[in-house]
Amino acid sequence: MKTSIPGVPIPVESVEKLIARHAKNTPEKAAIIAVNVDTDEAETISYKRLEHLVRRSAGWLTSLGIGRGDRFAILMHNAPEVLILELAGALIGAPTVPLDSKRDTPERKRFKLTDTGAKVLFVKDDQSDLQTMPDILVQRWSTFEEFEGMLPESSSISPTGTFEDHYVILYTSGTTALPKGVLLTTRACLLNAMGIIAWQKFTQDDVFNIVLPLHHINSTEFCLAMLLVGGTIILNSRYSASKFWHIVHTYNVTNTSIVPTILHDLLVRQNEFFAVPTLKRICIGSAPVLPEETIRFYDTFGVRVTQGYGQTETALRVAGVPIDISETEYQKIVKSNTIGTELANNHLAIMDADNNEKKEGEEGEICIAGPVLADGYLNNPDETARSFKDSWFHSGDLGTWKMINGKRYFYIIGRIKEIIIKGGVNLSPSAIEDALLKSFPEIDEVSVVGYPDARMGEEIAAVVVSKKRFILPDQVPGLSPYETPKKLFFVEGLPKTSTGKIQRVEVKKSVAELVQGEHPKHYYARQITAEEANVIKKALKINNARFPFVPSTLKEFIARTHNGLFWGVFEESEGLVGSLSCLLLNHGVVEKLKTWNKTTDNGTLANHDPQGDTLLCVAISVELTRSNLVSKQGSTLPHNEKLRRLGAQHIEEYVKSGNDPVLEFHRKSKGGIPGASVWKILKNGRPEDEEAMGYNVLMKYPAITEETKIVRSNAPSPAILLIEHALLWAKEHGIKEVIAFSRPSGFKKFLSGI
Repeated sequence: MKTSIPGVPIPVESVEKLIARHAKNTPEKAAIIAVNVDTDEAETISYKRLEHLVRRSAGWLTSLGIGRGDRFAILMHNAPEVLILELAGALIGAPTVPLDSKRDTPERKRFKLTDTGAKVLFVKDDQSDLQTMPDILVQRWSTFEEFEGMLPESSSISPTGTFEDHYVILYTSGTTALPKGVLLTTRACLLNAMGIIAWQKFTQDDVFNIVLPLHHINSTEFCLAMLLVGGTIILNSRYSASKFWHIVHTYNVTNTSIVPTILHDLLVRQNEFFAVPTLKRICIGSAPVLPEETIRFYDTFGVRVTQGYGQTETALRVAGVPIDISETEYQKIVKSNTIGTELANNHLAIMDADNNEKKEGEEGEICIAGPVLADGYLNNPDETARSFKDSWFHSGDLGTWKMINGKRYFYIIGRIKEIIIKGGVNLSPSAIEDALLKSFPEIDEVSVVGYPDARMGEEIAAVVVSKKRFILPDQVPGLSPYETPKKLFFVEGLPKTSTGKIQRVEVKKSVAELVQGEHPKHYYARQITAEEANVIKKALKINNARFPFVPSTLKEFIARTHNGLFWGVFEESEGLVGSLSCLLLNHGVVEKLKTWNKTTDNGTLANHDPQGDTLLCVAISVELTRSNLVSKQGSTLPHNEKLRRLGAQHIEEYVKSGNDPVLEFHRKSKGGIPGASVWKILKNGRPEDEEAMGYNVLMKYPAITEETKIVRSNAPSPAILLIEHALLWAKEHGIKEVIAFSRPSGFKKFLSGI
């Protein structure tokens, strides 16, 4: 057993002196360039300005009553304020608690704030569920300029933070329903960053593209690595597949880090790629990596993808594929799917439960030791004792090792723990099972497992024994849409051990076999003609099953085939599975529209103007499945006066929240271009739509010009295929504007919870 750790020393005495050194040596150099991927606007922060902002922010924290050892939380998308506040916290020894604005449910946000005892919550933009948070001081702003204006003009604080203070508390899912707070010191974070620097050979000339969220350990560490070497951080406001190569080229990016989901996305975007001479390589990890896709990416773009391994508990990377291997060796190494060799500042070993090291080729648990390890889990001594044993962290991954060219290479065989890794995010099966049991009392038993998915690495399936069958909603209460199972299987019994414990491994094998045996679906879109009586009847049936509270008539649907644009999406073996109704109007007419009935001439599209310059998508309906994005059940209850008043007060807040599945469907990128943005909110746009409280939301897609490239997505959903069909039709017919008549489908439910 090794007794010493090969280390890379931290080149500074404190975070304060790190920032001050760069501010002195390269004051005008860009430390952070924050890019809004939706507008292409950028905020550049030099090292001199960064030092000033961090010091002022530290003074602000102190004025709010935050001292050494106190915790404060951040709830926002990727923004430079996150990095500035984290560094400011390090100056005074106050750890940051980043929240996940996209996937954290209100219950989970509340738990994290309560668990950490956070004294202040910093919020950028509206967060519709903040009224459910505990009693906590909230500081909010909308723009970076507003944030800067909230800071004191100068700060004369005396930094008290040390390397032994906690830098961040990041939450990771475990085998229990509640997430675990990982306590990471400033020393652990900086030492891991130094290991990454030595691995990737980063210098002050590097420009690193941050596309993953800042509440993830991945972005936290790569940002620290750039700050340590004096490089430049390109901070994307969010991950955008359509802007990825554009930003890499615009800012002469040298490196970036992605998860397999992004690799999968980029493989179908070859038309957007042009060689970037500055781009050295791409790091990948945080989820199971498919060697075939990695090789295909390299063959397509000529950029090496280097796999790394680590967890939040190890402050990120503890192993990685060497970057200086030959072409032949690289191809061979990638195909073997190794996680690489041990990085500096830690030891890797394959061990049994008692910390006995395994020999070459023997299977055991991947374990890590060294100063990069976390101080355990916050308020969770039992889980800490289980995972951290005699200075070794037990990862929960089954692995092995072998010698190659005199180096010990490590391999993952599979998960020992029951965590599902979806798109680089750890998800707890037991937490999902608990939510299902609470929401569906008819369930007798349930087992949630992951199954292989080409894009996400793993997707979620629920196998249930139930008194009756049911359909899962888009979002199970207590879970985010991301955590809601995509497949549901009903069985008469679950495999169990002699003691009655469900054998999840056997369930997972069965689900993998079932998924593999499913018939692959092949969709296409085309016009529906008036002569296709059976197709029209099926389209009507699908529409009214989806929206029973605003039903249409057969007469209306027949009229649409004569008057407007009526497209269907078909599956090769199943036939029609959905439809999209559109019409053309002049933009001047569209600007005056106030109701759905007026827009569509009561659903008939009789007012369709073939000479119109704006394409309006007024009705989309896709066959009921477990993964549909639109709402499935309506309400026949009348609006009461309280809900009406609340609706007027909260509609703009709700529309901006990002929590409505239908609005978010339109916001997602389609056809290789950015998604739609909110153009208008119509009160009483469709009064009979009880779920949406009568509101309509007009979503405008980006203007389509001659230069706009629209390509069909790889294996899209039927709904996405219909919208992409409309965008392509608009492009072919010289129509620049495409607007979708949408609806805030969960608005009434939201108001009912206030």
